[in-house]
Amino acid sequence: MPRSTWSTRRTGFSLVEVVASVLLVGTLLTAVLTAHRRAAGQYRTAERRLQAITALDGLLEARASGVNGELSLARGKVPGDPRLQWRSTLRDEPGLTPWGAAVLRIEVFDPALRGGETLAFVELIEPSGGRDEGWP
Repeated sequence: MPRSTWSTRRTGFSLVEVVASVLLVGTLLTAVLTAHRRAAGQYRTAERRLQAITALDGLLEARASGVNGELSLARGKVPGDPRLQWRSTLRDEPGLTPWGAAVLRIEVFDPALRGGETLAFVELIEPSGGRDEGWP
């Protein structure tokens, strides 16, 4: 009569293999979630900047058409987006002083973002003290 033979070979995973697999999957999951969070943040920032550029374009268009032609040294809310605000500053530039001109900087920002970080801006050359000779 043949003897029954017990196989010493087991058909499962050892504890070390299970722990290593869990650590590997956990590391991969953490890396994927971190990358997703960064990408989502970059996407939100890019969308906000795009909205600010569109708002700035609208401000410049309104200024060119004469609706709100005086943007010098002013600030206000962007029409159509209550979260965005704009401000303008007039800066003397040494190279433009002999011409009677200065740099007008118009910025669009969101006060809720990182202390009012500027999202978009444009700089224009303007007469510094009213319309001098040589300016149309």
